[in-house]
Amino acid sequence: MYVTERDVDREAHPERVHRARRAQQDRPVDAVTTEQPAGAAGLQIEGSYWRVVGLIFRGAGASAIHIAGDHNLVERSAVYANRGTGVTIAPVAGSTDPPSDNLILNCESFDNRAQSGDADGFAAKSVGSGNTFRGCVAHHNLDDGWDVEANAEAGAVTIDQCVAHTNGVLLDGTHSDAGSRDGFRLGSAGAGVGHVVTRSIAYYNDTHGFTSNGNPGALHVSNNFAFDNTEGNFAFGGSPAAVFANNVSVWVHAGAGKADVVPGKNSGGSNRFWADGSSGAGPSDFANVLRLPRLLRDAAGDLQFEPFSLADTSPLIDAGVVPDMLPFDAAYYRGKPDLGAVELR
Repeated sequence: MYVTERDVDREAHPERVHRARRAQQDRPVDAVTTEQPAGAAGLQIEGSYWRVVGLIFRGAGASAIHIAGDHNLVERSAVYANRGTGVTIAPVAGSTDPPSDNLILNCESFDNRAQSGDADGFAAKSVGSGNTFRGCVAHHNLDDGWDVEANAEAGAVTIDQCVAHTNGVLLDGTHSDAGSRDGFRLGSAGAGVGHVVTRSIAYYNDTHGFTSNGNPGALHVSNNFAFDNTEGNFAFGGSPAAVFANNVSVWVHAGAGKADVVPGKNSGGSNRFWADGSSGAGPSDFANVLRLPRLLRDAAGDLQFEPFSLADTSPLIDAGVVPDMLPFDAAYYRGKPDLGAVELR
């Protein structure tokens, strides 16, 4: 869903664990509404244990939210039309202290562009350990949905239950060739970092859905779903140490000549990657028509993935294996795992 001030106000639901108490305390704030000078972040957090809830940022001169500290939470916030990446986790200029253990929860980032022509929805660069994005949506940013490019000393980033779509073009149709324009960009060539991406979805991005960008580390990529990304759904060239489980690649339109590049481990043969004009999965495996849906959230603020549910008769049900790296409770699976980003309930 494309968030506006009204949408955020209506959907400013508290975190599930403290639902009743937070419902009385948390109110969204329109934090930045006018154009700031170039290079000025909307909010820069250099401290630790801050909790930012329900803020709306637009018009920042750089990143809307820049996190450089540890153990911070940014939740149920919307960032858009900024002149830099929507939410960035990275050291401040001149510092080598990597930020660690930050959580970006149920946020949305869109329509961001830098003066140089490109900006990401979310980014984590040269970070420490324990940084997580969960339940977030990045769309219509002029560069990537997520960019976790980093040096070899950086810690692994976790991305769980997130959606990246239509990145590489703004809402008004503006397009730029300056950026890489991927949905999830998971590292850097020569920098072996074992990022984890699970239960996430990429579609209609201007280049790839999920890509390692040559990251040679032991990436863990499981229960993800990608369809109709312009150049490819899964592109992991240069990543033979990557481990894949229960991922699904589908082309609804113009699939001829497309191919996923996945040289890593295919756990239990559980993936349906695209090669030779097929992946062993198709639109008929899904309960709904695969297209640009209206993404909704439940009372806890969590994304609802029903538009991407499997059909009751799909052979992808119970066709998976339990991944060897899980950032969530394995009780999520009902018996054997289903393939794709949604476990049939």
